[in-house]
Amino acid sequence: MRRLVIPLASYLAVTIVVPVLNGAPLDRAFLEHAILAIALPLIITRMLCALARARLHAGPRQRHVAPQLSGRRDL
Repeated sequence: MRRLVIPLASYLAVTIVVPVLNGAPLDRAFLEHAILAIALPLIITRMLCALARARLHAGPRQRHVAPQLSGRRDL
């Protein structure tokens, strides 16, 4: 998750801080936008990190290898 701090901070700065500095009205619509802009990336990031951690701790995956077909048939 440490690798995502800079991209997430940049995203939040562009979607929330810049509009506020440019004088966007702090009305209900902007606050809803801000809440979604903060919550959704964090939720998605946490889910992806949990998935990656689960795959990492699951160990190596076993592959199913199809049996090799030879010219003879055993009945």
